[in-house]
Amino acid sequence: MRKLAKKHGLDTSADIDFLIDDLAKATVVTPLTAKRLKGGPAALRNKALHAKWEEYDIRAVGEAIRTTREIIQTVL
Repeated sequence: MRKLAKKHGLDTSADIDFLIDDLAKATVVTPLTAKRLKGGPAALRNKALHAKWEEYDIRAVGEAIRTTREIIQTVL
């Protein structure tokens, strides 16, 4: 997300949720994609970062990977 924000001249130091909002405001991603990013990869990253292992499973990881790949293929 930070590479994508940098490519479009957005502030890359913002929190990931704010970064996703900025990408949507700049019409780099659609509002629906922004919602998917916040609910999927960003949320999963935060849970993993805070060692909340019981709050996600392998399916959530797979979905986060699929969403991230989709963004990379369609936007970058």
